[in-house]
Amino acid sequence: MKKKMILTAILVMVIGICTFNTVNAAYEVQSEKLPIKTIINLVDDDSEEKENVVLENETFNYVLTPLTEGAPLPAGSQDGKWNISVKGDYRDYFIDSIKFIRPGIYEYKFEQIPGTNEDIQYDNMVYKLIYDVSNNETYDSLVCKVIITDEEENYKYEDVLYTNLYTSPEVPVDPEPKPEPVPEEKIDTSDINVLLYVAIVVGSAYVITRKIKSKKEN
Repeated sequence: MKKKMILTAILVMVIGICTFNTVNAAYEVQSEKLPIKTIINLVDDDSEEKENVVLENETFNYVLTPLTEGAPLPAGSQDGKWNISVKGDYRDYFIDSIKFIRPGIYEYKFEQIPGTNEDIQYDNMVYKLIYDVSNNETYDSLVCKVIITDEEENYKYEDVLYTNLYTSPEVPVDPEPKPEPVPEEKIDTSDINVLLYVAIVVGSAYVITRKIKSKKEN
């Protein structure tokens, strides 16, 4: 009799434990991952934007901060915040899922941490993420939906989108080279001297000839 009672008690405990674990496992929900879209537009000298410029070596940093006290965070969070670094290569990046274990409204803000590249104008948009966690119709599990708004909840958005403006650094232009001075052309006076000498000789000969001719005539 005692053995049967002990076995019955053990069986009840096992069933209770299994039931408790099953209920607790069902009574939690993982939120969906939210895509993070980072767009880089090039602004040229004419203030015209060229969309979707790839900057593979550039990193953009984001942070998720809970606004609701006690709100859970994605795995890997530190110091009460969740951080992610995104490359400017248009790969898929996400806000990781969050596990909720009780109904409620959980609010967070998501923003970009401005970088140090002076050629980039960082988007300063701050999103509010509202996770609405509630019981399903049969009250045996939780469901979660996410609403994305601006910080003041004036607008709703489909995506978490950041558009950063990139101005290509100016390439220094080499100054036009100064023209090399053209050396002054030296005039060769040797030929002129010869001509003058010949002219003098011819002139002298002419004068002498005229004088001799005049004497003969006299």
